[in-house]
Amino acid sequence: MYKGGHMELYQLINKTLLKSYRIIREEKDKVIPDDALNTVTYNQFNILYWIDSIENPTITELAKVMKMTKPTMTVHIQNLEKLGLTFKEKAEDDKRKSYIRISELGRKKIEKR
Repeated sequence: MYKGGHMELYQLINKTLLKSYRIIREEKDKVIPDDALNTVTYNQFNILYWIDSIENPTITELAKVMKMTKPTMTVHIQNLEKLGLTFKEKAEDDKRKSYIRISELGRKKIEKR
């Protein structure tokens, strides 16, 4: 399909584009809009409250205390992670288990109210 030096050029361009895409995707996740603190719903705020109130909360424990299903809680936690308000931390004793933690930005949201 490609003759001469064109194949090497194609591979170089493709490799550069893929690397650029990965960098952009990683950096995009770090950027949080200035109004992120104002976009948190009442339900999300309650989840932040419970994360702060329970020692080493898991999605299962949060779902139980908030009377939600685990899949519903998972979606809420994923949305809070996208906003930069929470993150997951693997348990030291059982790497299958993750604790939900509040980020510095999430802590500001709780303290703001």
